Amino acid sequence: MPANLLDKNSEKVQTPLPRPRAPLNVARAQPSPVREQAVTAERVMLAVLFADVSDSTRLYENMGDTAAFTQVRECLQILNEAAQRYQGRVVKTIGDGAMCVFSKAEDAARSAIEMQDRIDLRPPSPGRSKLTIRIGFHYGAVLREGDDVFGDTVNVAARMAGLAVPGQILMTASTVQSLSGELQQKTRRLDALAVKG
Repeated sequence: MPANLLDKNSEKVQTPLPRPRAPLNVARAQPSPVREQAVTAERVMLAVLFADVSDSTRLYENMGDTAAFTQVRECLQILNEAAQRYQGRVVKTIGDGAMCVFSKAEDAARSAIEMQDRIDLRPPSPGRSKLTIRIGFHYGAVLREGDDVFGDTVNVAARMAGLAVPGQILMTASTVQSLSGELQQKTRRLDALAVKG
């Protein structure tokens, strides 16, 4: 069942790096100036979803690299297909997991449900336990540059995935408010959880 969590927002201050100094005692050495680069990213509202295979370290230890990699690759393919089905896309894969984005929280929620359902339907490998995934997502403002996204929304979504238990979908309370009434009724509220950062 999807659950929700109160999120906390914090302002982040960035300071420019100091200019590098020229090396001492080097003939013809000139300092290379640090150029201010204009931020070309655009601010957009997106749902950012992280999904990863639970306990993949043990999977690799028990099955060996080749067999475990095959299992993880099949799971990642399911995540990709479920994201595309709900107008999302995989931004990047990170080892045994994927970071996906959706223009609507509703689409991310439906994709997350399909991801869990399809992984749950996979039979276990002979003599092995079933693979499970954990999912966390958050809807909010991100900076989009090219195909990648950055910002606090990405960090909060990653934290939600880190707090989820195998087989669970975890989202923030503010994300739940972006869902349809039908999906809101399928969520349950958790007590406040400590979130780092």
